[in-house]
Amino acid sequence: KSEDRNRDGRPQGTIFYMGVLPEFRGRGMGKALVAEATRVFVEVKCWRIFCDTGTNNEPMVRAFRSCGYMERKPWQRPVA
Repeated sequence: KSEDRNRDGRPQGTIFYMGVLPEFRGRGMGKALVAEATRVFVEVKCWRIFCDTGTNNEPMVRAFRSCGYMERKPWQRPVA
């Protein structure tokens, strides 16, 4: 539904497929990227922000959590 994506004319944002190259891991780059994406979404007045990563991707889960995101039960839909 359109109203699910927009509220009072404000969009929602989603961080998809973000990652850090192996040679830059362990330096806080994931957290910095999440923080910057969040800043941009807030600046354009998104009413909510989703993050998408695998539940087994612990470094990204930690980065999202450290920036204040909450984990929710993942939605899945079988295609076959």
